[in-house]
Amino acid sequence: MIAEVPEAEATGALARCYADIRQKLGMPVVNLIWRHLAALGEIDGCWERVRDDIGLIERHGAVLKAASHALIAPLPAPAPLDWTSPGQKILVSYERGNSLNLATVRLLLGCPEPGEGGSLPHAPDHVPPLPRFANLPPVLQAAIERLAEAGPGADTGIRPTLWVHLACLPDLLKAIAATMPAMLADERFRTAHARLTVPAVDAAATGLSETAALALQRFNRRIGEMLLIGLYLGRSCPDGLETD
Repeated sequence: MIAEVPEAEATGALARCYADIRQKLGMPVVNLIWRHLAALGEIDGCWERVRDDIGLIERHGAVLKAASHALIAPLPAPAPLDWTSPGQKILVSYERGNSLNLATVRLLLGCPEPGEGGSLPHAPDHVPPLPRFANLPPVLQAAIERLAEAGPGADTGIRPTLWVHLACLPDLLKAIAATMPAMLADERFRTAHARLTVPAVDAAATGLSETAALALQRFNRRIGEMLLIGLYLGRSCPDGLETD
């Protein structure tokens, strides 16, 4: 999968940049898009372009989240899953993160603005720590890879961090891996994904390096998929998700 600089390995200026990202976005973790841009040496240029536009990004993210809810509405309801409080906090955190990240990618790529909505729920406190994929048991690695290879963004080479994070709850992750691939292959889901994501843009027109622009276009497709998935999984919690 793609290169990244984990938060635990960030030092000096990069550690300070990561702290700024967490603080500005109101997130407990630095999402994969930023960890990958750090590995490419592109994080400073991309973050400086958007760090003072977080209010706009949040409003755009709220619109994209609402649009995603509408796109998944026709899909059949998922089977109920046993979402414990830690699992719900992970899922709510990624709903916020993916909404913000999709809005950020679109802003960096110069895509048409989706309009402005309200605000997004705050990320919950005390989200379980993100495990290292390499340290997980083979059965959980296999479940994560099965999910990563199933969706319309599979060819991006990006392993979604949500699946790795849910390895904190092995039974839940295995239950999702047993049922979600069929939905990810469903033409209705793929149509929803195509409507949410924007077409590729001319890298030169973004003002970014070609390396950064191509990476962002890959993330546009994967993040759009994961925003839809997160909201769809939220429907599998019988009593609704905790937001505090």
